[in-house]
Amino acid sequence: MDSSQFDEEEFDRVYDTYGKMVYRIAFLRLKSAEDAEDTVQDVFVKYMTRNVGFDSEEHRKAWFIRAAVDLCKDLKKGFWHTRVLKISDLSVLDIAVESDLESECLLDIIRLPAKQNTVLYLYYYEGYSIKQIAEMLGQKERSVSSTLSRARRSLRNRMEQQDGGEYI
Repeated sequence: MDSSQFDEEEFDRVYDTYGKMVYRIAFLRLKSAEDAEDTVQDVFVKYMTRNVGFDSEEHRKAWFIRAAVDLCKDLKKGFWHTRVLKISDLSVLDIAVESDLESECLLDIIRLPAKQNTVLYLYYYEGYSIKQIAEMLGQKERSVSSTLSRARRSLRNRMEQQDGGEYI
């Protein structure tokens, strides 16, 4: 949509609907609040400046997920991210979660490799099927299923080492 077609109310609705989801995906992949915020901004600038047609809200949601994942991949290829990156401030995750248990679970998920935490997040938090995740990420269903299985196993092992809690 160009500036003459910009509808502020529609943008606010879309941002309210997808902003936290894009932030969570970016934070899980980048492990940095600042980079996650930049990614959210870049995704929504891309949304506003490109005239993307959507068949449905589900198609729009998939577009936001794909855009977030792609921008995170691009950012991680950059000079800064090819060096050591630390989780700087995990408390900022609180703005994107509903409860302490959800926050605790997300912190454990963050510590998984990006490929695993993205699939786990999309499956459990966003409710996508393995087939839908495979389509969004451009992977084979078998690959997504294997990644999800490895992520569950890694998360289960991590939780057993901590205190025997169980999320999944």
